[in-house]
Amino acid sequence: MNTPKDPRPLLYRAAGQFAALVATVEPGQLDTPTPCHEFDIRALIAHVLGNTLAYPHIMQGTYRAAEPGNVAEVPGDDWAAAYADAEERLIVAGWAMDDRALDRMVDLGFATLPAPALPADLR
Repeated sequence: MNTPKDPRPLLYRAAGQFAALVATVEPGQLDTPTPCHEFDIRALIAHVLGNTLAYPHIMQGTYRAAEPGNVAEVPGDDWAAAYADAEERLIVAGWAMDDRALDRMVDLGFATLPAPALPADLR
């Protein structure tokens, strides 16, 4: 029998690794292109930040496709602080979540997935 694994520890580890990477980005690098033509570094951080902010809402069943969405700008262009705050919110919300929520299907607007599949699909 395949029992879904709790995705929270891996999600928190990935969030921590991303936070460490964002902390190394200098302001002059934010407009640098990435291999994905749709994103420069600022847009990539904004995309991941939006998903990190959305994840607790998704798991609570309160997610709406447009919210919180992509984050276009942050105060003072301090992406490292903004992501660190989002990471902390994610961890607090995740550990406060009822474990039974992991058994649910979650609606992302573009797809409905089992909750344990979310970390891989929100990258």
